[in-house]
Amino acid sequence: MKQKLLSILALLLMTATGAWAQKETPLTLEAKDYGQIVVENPPVGMKYKKNDEEKKTITEDYYYDADGKRLNLNVNEGDKVQFFGNGTSIKSYSGTKIGSGYTGCYIYGNIMSLVDEENFATATELTADRAFESLFNGCTNLYSHDTKKLVLPATTLTEYCYHYMFKGCTSLTVAPELPATTLDDDCYDSMFEGCEGLTVAPALPATTLADYCYYNMFYDCTSLTTAPALPATTLAYGCYSYMFEGCTSLTTAPALPATTLETRCYNNMFKGCTKLNSVTCLATDISASNATNNWLSGVAATGTFTKAGMTSWTSGGSGIPDGWTKNNIATLTDGSSIADQLKCPGESCEVTYKRAFTADKPSTVCLPFAYAPKTGEKFYTFTGITKVGDEYVATMTEHTGATLAANTPYLYKSAATGDTDFSGTYTIPASISAAETTSGDWKFVGTYETKEWTTAPTGIYGFSAQNTVGGISQGEFVKVGAYVKVKPMRAYLKYKDGGEDYAGARSMDRAASSETLPETISVRLIDAEGNVTGIGTLETRTGEVRFDPEAWYTLNGVRLSGQPTQKGIYVNNGKKVIIK
Repeated sequence: MKQKLLSILALLLMTATGAWAQKETPLTLEAKDYGQIVVENPPVGMKYKKNDEEKKTITEDYYYDADGKRLNLNVNEGDKVQFFGNGTSIKSYSGTKIGSGYTGCYIYGNIMSLVDEENFATATELTADRAFESLFNGCTNLYSHDTKKLVLPATTLTEYCYHYMFKGCTSLTVAPELPATTLDDDCYDSMFEGCEGLTVAPALPATTLADYCYYNMFYDCTSLTTAPALPATTLAYGCYSYMFEGCTSLTTAPALPATTLETRCYNNMFKGCTKLNSVTCLATDISASNATNNWLSGVAATGTFTKAGMTSWTSGGSGIPDGWTKNNIATLTDGSSIADQLKCPGESCEVTYKRAFTADKPSTVCLPFAYAPKTGEKFYTFTGITKVGDEYVATMTEHTGATLAANTPYLYKSAATGDTDFSGTYTIPASISAAETTSGDWKFVGTYETKEWTTAPTGIYGFSAQNTVGGISQGEFVKVGAYVKVKPMRAYLKYKDGGEDYAGARSMDRAASSETLPETISVRLIDAEGNVTGIGTLETRTGEVRFDPEAWYTLNGVRLSGQPTQKGIYVNNGKKVIIK
């Protein structure tokens, strides 16, 4: 065991050391064969070092040709040439090109050695616009090394800082990491355009975007099969325009979580991605000008488009491609209105919804989809209210079907404490409207909105999830008072019309009958075989049932004054108990 731990620690140390070594290594080109390494138009003060030789200022060795200043450095296989700035005046290399002639070169090390000669290992800030613009543009024989990485560690970027940086580097297969989380205008504009050999894209963790920040970034990267995640939820003008156009090997688009689009943000984003057949876009407002102009023009003939229930999508290359299957996705937050969260009536929808329950403590639920209960989950339908002795008892009978009926209220008893996961892919009813179950003068009413009474009504009973002040027990249906709420995706009991005027309704009750409605209603649970399995009580505050450990009931639901002494079968604390 000790040896195993030492091996793991050694591996972690090697990994950490390797990552740091890349940062401590200056920008390096390593020759694959005999040829030349070329620097065109170097800024004054730029330096280089070949193998173990001393650093030289490039101006010592360059000459002028028709294209201006130029360094042609002869190299043999394995020769390494490292590059440095002067640490002071050189902040931008716009107009400078580094590459190879007559040979291929591996590229690795820390690009920041061009900015900070001495402290590049810890440098993370670019200060000049167009800092590395076009630096390796057109270098077709620049290769990724198998074990040594090129590092671009800057987290503070500038406008156009990486513009055209690797454009046309057709032999590059792995892109350097790009750790910045806050971007600047056009910072990655056309950075890897035409990198036909690129198979691995860098992670793009930025959540603060800027105008045209990813414009054309992977244009015509024809070997790219997987796109990086795009986590930003707030977009910018043209931020993803043309980003993956012509990526003919790309099959799946990154999830697009932003709900509100910006002008030209997805313009031509996946145009010409001929194998692309899966897109997830959670936008609910696509009204911005040219936001999706030609964004899916020329993709695969068939595919799947997953949306957030938004109904104003057009068809075709500027909307949802013809021939694609449309799915919806929705994340429901407990306590929030269904109307604000579920916008896909009559369509298939991938729903994420969890709600916390206590083991063996029933609660009301009403779901807008046909949920299939899992092992241990028990649901009960309302089958009526009877008067037993001086008590009213609501009978709930165990549901035995394979799925629950959508929009229908149920009582639910969880087998474990914690979240119940109702998530799944469902066909949502054409009408997302909570229903009610009727028995005689009583109704079990589901709700998808917060139900609130500002005055105390009569004939309205909520379900108590916990003991409350005033002697209300968890597990009882309790008469609603003033300023009480029932949350969405729950249910309550209603007698006749459930009048809002408590005092007036009580008067009518007395006129019509010699008795008034009770303050609480007990709940009797009946299993699939018709046996009583629990008796408890209900309230408004949260919508759940309590099994009082001190309460004893007959199988008919009559509450006894204490623990019975006569032989028989009774119900206590939600379970049947045999007294011998």
